[in-house]
Amino acid sequence: MAAICFVLYPALRPASSETGLEGAAAFAAWQWTASHLLGVLAFVALAALTLRQSAASASRLAAWAAGVITLGVAAILPYYGAETFALAAIGANALETGDPAVMTLAEEVRGGGPALATFGAGLMALAAGGILWALRSRRSDPPFAQLGALFMALGLVTYLPQYYLPGGARIAHGALLAVGLLWWAWSRRPASERVVA
Repeated sequence: MAAICFVLYPALRPASSETGLEGAAAFAAWQWTASHLLGVLAFVALAALTLRQSAASASRLAAWAAGVITLGVAAILPYYGAETFALAAIGANALETGDPAVMTLAEEVRGGGPALATFGAGLMALAAGGILWALRSRRSDPPFAQLGALFMALGLVTYLPQYYLPGGARIAHGALLAVGLLWWAWSRRPASERVVA
């Protein structure tokens, strides 16, 4: 589930300058809310996956990795809530009143000190957790699975800089993370259970 949502989140997110009435239309669109909810679901599913895997393992490194990833997810979720619902309300208000000046509130929502601090800390924790997960995989997974964990770690380490990329590159980043997750999960299954389409 996490893999699919990591691709759908940037793919469904409306492309816009996010300024003026064009940005208001993007914020107010159903795709804005739906895509951000998919982002939330992707991160929650990622935390659940790592926690479940660490519980099934006696590895202390797995527990650390899952804990750091879960902490990172918890730190970014409030920011995603503001992105999902507050910006949608601001966009709807700007369209209703025809006043693009309302859109200046979007930067206040996004750029507030505590909001940026928790979001940044959460993304740093996700990056650290991804590295720990790749190290855990190197110690205990089959070689083929280790490559999937490496792609997953690369996706988490680059999650912050990908926000500054154009839409197509953000979709490619989501696909990289999805490939890592699917590759890791598939290659850890016993060979007799693997299905190749």
